[in-house]
Amino acid sequence: MVKIVLGGEAIKEVSLDKLKVEPFDITDCANLQRYRFIDTDAFVNGNLLRVIEYVELPERFSTISYIWKGNPLREGEEPPMGSFTVVGAERADPVSIDVVKSACHTALHYNQSLVWLDKVCIAQAVGKDKNWQIQIMGSLYKRADPCIILPGGLSRLLPLEEPTAWVGRAWTLQEALLPQSTKVLFKWKHGDSAVQGVIAGSIYEIEPGKTAVSQMTTLLEGTLRSGMNVVTFPNGLDQPNVEFDIETHLFGSKESGMGQCFSLRAALWDSPHDPNDLNEAAIWKSAVMRTSSRAVDMVFSIMALFGVQLDTSKFHEDDRRGATIALLRELMRTGRRATWMIISLGLRADNIISTMPVMPKTSVEGVAQIEKGGEMVPVGKVVNEYWWLKNTPTGDVDELGYFEFSAPARMVRRAVEPGHQKEWENDSDGKTFSPYSDVVDYQWELCEDGEEEGPDAVWAIKAGVMEFFRMGAFGTMTTHTPIVLMIVKRHGENKYHRFQGAEVVEELPKDWTTRTFRVGGPEDYKKISQDKSK
Repeated sequence: MVKIVLGGEAIKEVSLDKLKVEPFDITDCANLQRYRFIDTDAFVNGNLLRVIEYVELPERFSTISYIWKGNPLREGEEPPMGSFTVVGAERADPVSIDVVKSACHTALHYNQSLVWLDKVCIAQAVGKDKNWQIQIMGSLYKRADPCIILPGGLSRLLPLEEPTAWVGRAWTLQEALLPQSTKVLFKWKHGDSAVQGVIAGSIYEIEPGKTAVSQMTTLLEGTLRSGMNVVTFPNGLDQPNVEFDIETHLFGSKESGMGQCFSLRAALWDSPHDPNDLNEAAIWKSAVMRTSSRAVDMVFSIMALFGVQLDTSKFHEDDRRGATIALLRELMRTGRRATWMIISLGLRADNIISTMPVMPKTSVEGVAQIEKGGEMVPVGKVVNEYWWLKNTPTGDVDELGYFEFSAPARMVRRAVEPGHQKEWENDSDGKTFSPYSDVVDYQWELCEDGEEEGPDAVWAIKAGVMEFFRMGAFGTMTTHTPIVLMIVKRHGENKYHRFQGAEVVEELPKDWTTRTFRVGGPEDYKKISQDKSK
């Protein structure tokens, strides 16, 4: 007999006591292409994990954002109510019943009877269900109010002082940007509080003396500054307050780099005076620093942020480039600017989609890493620039990842008598400039107008204008070299690949002629894909 609860069908009910002794599994009771949620009141007040299934997406609900491999339990520490595992998600951390209960308390605090937790609400052992759920995940997060963020994962709640890897995971980017609102849940014993100074915000108590929530932007800025000044009212608002500084590392640490935190904060920037391109550029900059257990998820996790829905079943889990090309093609069909181009001058060009940076090494835990100076380093330490590229070109991307566009350009050659210039003097003579590189000690000089293009010709192309992200708590930055050049080399008939970049003064490309290029490669995506499949 079908049991109707909160307007949906209750497909699974398990007492919290039973959860501790056997894995949770909805494989046999879940119907394909259905939306599923946890009944928050049943979990908090009924000692019951109840999963409710819907044919259509409910009007109101909350979601939980976390990472599969979070901060582990400390030695000798066990959740008071115990933990449980989920069939099909055995590689992930065990789920603390106490943590889920605190999240349900938070949902109820915001009058939400339903909460979505992917580990529980997706049939993890059913491939068809997972593919469909990934495709609709964007629309689900857009309706979430709030999305409850658990930076340390599902094993335990953390204090503000403890660093996490949440900001470096692929899926958390859309979970931060899409919802109607976000609330970060953490351990807290000081009651309702206020954050003051250059960072302003509020802390709201959820469970007295135990947990609280705050805005993600407040805690991101706190992490970037490594601390916040907090005012509490231990004896009530009409009594003397207590003021103290608290270390804030919840979204990262200097060891892994602050690039992720800054880029995410920039992606969250909301100002009617700034173009949408700013946010899109920040999304790309943030995405390149993230990691996931499946390489293809690096693309699937951001497609909803651009209003694109790819068929996830068409791509192998390692085919990140194929999915990236598909996403870029869809984006450029809408007439967008190439905000994804040259995300960072600090990263070398990819060897297949050379308009983009090389794709970092990803894993189910840890941080995304890149080879730099002969060793692997966190990408967040390399991509720490505070700028985005404005006025990038429009154009089309083909099935091999080549971007065809038009932009001012000039053929260049190695200077006969190189003399390295300082960055703020770059191309001050109007004829030569230095590439952006830690190791190159030569310069490029402009060829004469009308010089014939050879088979190995090198061109400097105006890619866009460098604009700095604006953020009140961190001041304003400027540059004397605001024009970013893409240095490309010819490797075939109407085929070029980027191999360098440069920052120059705006006078240099002022009179350059606009020309059309196809930039990609130099390696062939289809050939490499075929070789891998053999």
